[in-house]
Amino acid sequence: MFIDDVILANTDISPEKTAIQFEQQRLSYRELSARVNGLAAALLVHKLGPSQFAAVLLDPSEHITVAMLGIFRCGGVYAPMDPEHPDQQILEKLVEIKPLVIITQQRFSERLSTWGIPLLLIESIPLASTKPDHIQKPSASDPACIFFTSGTTGKAKGVVGNYESLTASIVEPSQHLQFSENDVLNSIARYAWSISMLELMAPLVAGGTSLILDKAKALNVDWLKQQAEQCTAFHCPPALLKTFAEHVDYHYPANRSLDGVRLVWYGGDTFPVETIACLQRVFPQAQIGTAYGATEIFGLSHCYLYPRHSLPQAVLIGKPVGSISQLLLGADGQPVVQGIEGELFMGGPRVAAAYWQRPELTAEKFPVIANQRYFATGDFARLTAEGDLEFLQRQDTQVKIRGIRIELGEVEYHLHALPAVKSAVVIAKEDGQGSKALCGFVVLHAGEVLTVAGIRQVLAEKLPDYMVPHTLFILDELPYTENFKIDRKALADYQAQIVPTAEIAGFAAKIAALWQEAANVSPQTIDDNFFDIGGNSLSAILLASLLSREIGTAVEVADIYRNPQLSQQSEQFSRLLQGESKQQLSHDAGVKNSSVGALAQLGLFFRELFERRSASITCTRYVTRQEGFDDELLRRSLQQLIERYKTLRTAVKPASGQLQLVLLNVPSLEDVSLVRNPGLWKINEQGEGQLLGKQSHRFNLRTGPLITAICSRLNTGEDLLQLTAHHIAADDNSMGRLAVDFIHIYDALLHQQSPQLQPISAEYDEFLVDQQQRLAVGSYDQQALVIGQRLEGLLPHIIDNPIVIPQQDVTESLSYNQALPAGVAKAASFTDVVAALSLAFNTLFGRTDFVFCAHVALRRDAPNAPRVGMFVNLLPVFTGVNNEHGVAEHARRTKRDFDEAMMASDVPYELILKKTETLRRLGRYPFDGFVNELRFEDHYPEGYSDVIIQRAFATDGHEISLSLIRSLHGDELKLESPAFADGLTTLQKLAHIMIHYLDELHSGHQG
Repeated sequence: MFIDDVILANTDISPEKTAIQFEQQRLSYRELSARVNGLAAALLVHKLGPSQFAAVLLDPSEHITVAMLGIFRCGGVYAPMDPEHPDQQILEKLVEIKPLVIITQQRFSERLSTWGIPLLLIESIPLASTKPDHIQKPSASDPACIFFTSGTTGKAKGVVGNYESLTASIVEPSQHLQFSENDVLNSIARYAWSISMLELMAPLVAGGTSLILDKAKALNVDWLKQQAEQCTAFHCPPALLKTFAEHVDYHYPANRSLDGVRLVWYGGDTFPVETIACLQRVFPQAQIGTAYGATEIFGLSHCYLYPRHSLPQAVLIGKPVGSISQLLLGADGQPVVQGIEGELFMGGPRVAAAYWQRPELTAEKFPVIANQRYFATGDFARLTAEGDLEFLQRQDTQVKIRGIRIELGEVEYHLHALPAVKSAVVIAKEDGQGSKALCGFVVLHAGEVLTVAGIRQVLAEKLPDYMVPHTLFILDELPYTENFKIDRKALADYQAQIVPTAEIAGFAAKIAALWQEAANVSPQTIDDNFFDIGGNSLSAILLASLLSREIGTAVEVADIYRNPQLSQQSEQFSRLLQGESKQQLSHDAGVKNSSVGALAQLGLFFRELFERRSASITCTRYVTRQEGFDDELLRRSLQQLIERYKTLRTAVKPASGQLQLVLLNVPSLEDVSLVRNPGLWKINEQGEGQLLGKQSHRFNLRTGPLITAICSRLNTGEDLLQLTAHHIAADDNSMGRLAVDFIHIYDALLHQQSPQLQPISAEYDEFLVDQQQRLAVGSYDQQALVIGQRLEGLLPHIIDNPIVIPQQDVTESLSYNQALPAGVAKAASFTDVVAALSLAFNTLFGRTDFVFCAHVALRRDAPNAPRVGMFVNLLPVFTGVNNEHGVAEHARRTKRDFDEAMMASDVPYELILKKTETLRRLGRYPFDGFVNELRFEDHYPEGYSDVIIQRAFATDGHEISLSLIRSLHGDELKLESPAFADGLTTLQKLAHIMIHYLDELHSGHQG
């Protein structure tokens, strides 16, 4: 039996037992089997079989195990790709293996759409209760997986394992570690690393449970402790495990809640014996073990379990596991005796088949010794009297960082590729915490200027994060020994010192010293960024722990990410040191004119941050001027507009799970954001020039201001001005007010007059304070819970029976516009249009109950004088169609439903998600369609006119979006959706049915 058969055999034994848990998602063995069989059937359509590669690019979740087993079920070759790696590096690997398909998810489809490889979206795969027919089972020697590891030529090398070695590499360690159906083992490794297979599948072999962790969340050590409490076996990279143990030991001396863990093991690197003792205190019932292995044997080859009563003085990696055999060879190639250092060679059926398309390297690294094939590890060890291996060191050119073997030559290759670099050396250096870190030294050509941050940025585009040197130094020259060899010992001892300045003094100097202790990095100025000069996620955990001890108040890892500069940390944490709580800080409106943002703004901020958008989420207005715009006057107008509205001159940063808006000074003219679009443009298909759509813009939320002007010359001779504000600062409703004020300011400057502007009735700050007060006393909680439960009850109705089913692997959207007849346009209210949409949905799709998402301005926003600020909310509108009612009665009931929804329009939609577990897991509202009313009815001075530029209104993938567009030129319906079968025809039919019902409603006839 191969590994997929071994694991899925548990379906017959314990079909309802939880096989995989990821956050709130649980898959039983029966569900796992159905998903694997469904994926296998889909892969067979792509003709996947023995020796054919299937690439996998997914976020960490239950999908990974499903993808892996689905490929094995077809006998194909599993080729995991890390989505966090640069595109260039992923594409280089794909070119090498030429996969038939990439298994991915919807959120990566746009990124992968131009790569020329078919995509299989794992979320859309149907279940299958039985194993597909016509599967061609592989032989034991057929390739099963490929993992890429570092190479010396600047190019990663692929390690290929066959089905025999893969199965043995999971089953044997699982048996050695005595996994049973009662065990729960966490999985935290990146799944592009070979150790992930053991984490994911070792408990499943025994009928246990795999607990998959989001590694980003694992940076919060308190969250990681909660996950460890669910485990019986806990595996963790050594650096993170060391920080975890010390944090728990310090902060939870009396109540650690980890008695249920029977086994804790780590591999990939070593740490001091003192940490083993700390782990034994933190996990009082667990055996602590050091594991050893390599990609070339796909996981664990040796393991040493420490006795609780005594600790060895050396780093032991134990005895071979399962069928692994070992040799220790001296420099002469002969076996060494006990106590003598030798290079470790490993043999047996678990050894990799080859390096992909590297026959010479394969022959070198997999020699045949005494008629047995071995892998030359490059590690040196010696045998103890008890038969355990004592790990000593690695050879010079290869190191292990975070458990991953890295060729130093590959990193040096990319440094030498920089034109400004004359010479470069990379070494592995002790980080002061019992682990190793990469340290790079660079000498530049004469006259060249290059910063450490610049070098790191280039390397980040070429290499995964763990291969970018932890610290980088630019030297005048490299040190040499008397024999004219690079003095690596001198480089290992090199340490940049903190330059004493007036800036780095007092508490800032204390924090700088903690930077050195946590990450071995030395800030040179108060503006240095912890991560730019070598800090990483693991050292951020340690820094947070050190700061917590220093100031006596819990500091979270997120606080380090939110305040990465030395100046920010000095200001933030010195105030905590003075006794202020983080809650007081985030609510203190008197410090630097700061205020806490609305929950809707917090949602927007993290959507932009975590989705890694190339452009910000913005709102726009468009204005043309026949005589064109003057750039100097545009800058001055924008400056005055920013001065007038506080919301436009805010910097945005998260603070303890909330959003802090800090009021900035009015920017200088040079700092005002004005973009002049080059070339000639057009706003319809007529004439020459490029077709103009909404121009994207990336705002810096930390520095502001949050508005920009983009000017384009049209083929008609006019200038078109796109006024764009970040959605955190304004919404579509208040953009009209901003555009009117901006043009009045510009026109007044043009004619050397004072602008006549409406007074601002109230500042946006009042709303922010009000919402915070309401949240603090729980005013919204009950309504949020009721709405969430109502949505939760409709989930099967919406998710299992969507209005549209998008075509797979298609990212295009559809759009159809239909002008409303003059009589209908004047008479139809927005709720009439929503009523007509529900009737049209009922006519075409046969549905009777709907949930629409209305993008609405909150009630405290005056219709004729919108306040400038993010006053919007996503509002769920529950409505139904009763075919016994006429059109007028249905319109009346829809208005009632909409009014009922509006009564809860102040309830932040993020709070609804938070209050309802199922919605929180889903990560979004479930809707049948979006409904939106956009008004473009602003009046400008003579010579200026408004323009509507068509733009797409994003949907979540299964909804149709309706926009009722009101303008001075007339009203029209706009229907949009992702591409689906007969989609454009369906949108046209919907629009025509809606016009029919609206005409019937307002002509007084029933039918």
